[in-house]
Amino acid sequence: MQAFNWIDSGSLSAKVAFDWNVQAKFLETVDGKVPDLSSAFFASKEIPNHQWKLQLSDLGAKLRISLLHYVNTKGILANNVDPFQVKIAIVDKNGVKHHQYVVYLHIHTFVYFDLSKEEILTSNYRQLDGSLTISCVNECVVWQPSSGIPQPMGINYTHQLRLTTHIEELFDDISFSDVIFKVGGSEFPAHKIILAARSEVFYAMFQHPTKEKSTNHVEIEDIEPEIFKELLRFIYTGRLTAATMEKMAVKLLVVADKYLLTELKAACERHLITLMSIENCLELLTLEENDHHPAYELREEAINLFRLHPAEVISTDGWKKAKKENLALLFDVQEVAFSLQGCQLADNEFRAAK
Repeated sequence: MQAFNWIDSGSLSAKVAFDWNVQAKFLETVDGKVPDLSSAFFASKEIPNHQWKLQLSDLGAKLRISLLHYVNTKGILANNVDPFQVKIAIVDKNGVKHHQYVVYLHIHTFVYFDLSKEEILTSNYRQLDGSLTISCVNECVVWQPSSGIPQPMGINYTHQLRLTTHIEELFDDISFSDVIFKVGGSEFPAHKIILAARSEVFYAMFQHPTKEKSTNHVEIEDIEPEIFKELLRFIYTGRLTAATMEKMAVKLLVVADKYLLTELKAACERHLITLMSIENCLELLTLEENDHHPAYELREEAINLFRLHPAEVISTDGWKKAKKENLALLFDVQEVAFSLQGCQLADNEFRAAK
């Protein structure tokens, strides 16, 4: 079911609603070994580059409900849709919604939440046939190519949108910049007030009598110039390109943690979870060891993947390279992944691959 309302010349308000009825037999098990279940893709003709699907994952005693968003474009991620609101809920046999989860997004990525299986079974949330019905409603404002900026109804929202647009324009306009970052031979002019408003680290840097505050120059040695540029882009615009997320999510996760940009960090973490594979599992497992930042959910998902597919992971080129360069690290990874569960088979495969 889809609803679209024209709200002004060149823009429209879009609501894409989807109900998914699914038989999830793993609701009554707690071993966490059942493969994920996925709905069909749902989309709308008004937003041809966007489509979504729901997913159920077996987490043992819990059930994870996820919404995955796919964008078929080489431009800015979801560049013709802003802002974006997601509502997900369980619908009982009487049509009543339970545990409605609402989230507002700027970077369209992996949305999920977890529920106790016991609560679902004991609260009579299921349909008469034992199936589960999940409701998903996506709401957004769609920009039309000819108009540029949409004109949503509501004066407060209009002012907010214009303010956001003006701040975004400062990213490419160095007028009135009052600080220069020197990063690996490159210089990046910026505006202290915007940096301080977005990051507690920058706020502290420019509030206290630091060298950076007095000289208006900040030297950064532990970040690559292209990574820092994308960090600034996010600070000013709240957005990153699809190509950037594909190429830099790991490194952006680290710098987002350094500068306490929780929204960016969460977006990178969720993006990496959706793209987790046998090939990059080791990289994600060792991320916390190398960079000393807490990405607990990402690490947990990587550990779970390793536990399920140890033979495949240790057969990758990345594992073979690490075995030559840092065997001790691999032992640490193996210990973390298997010590608490006593997975003897996986442990034997690991030792045989040494």
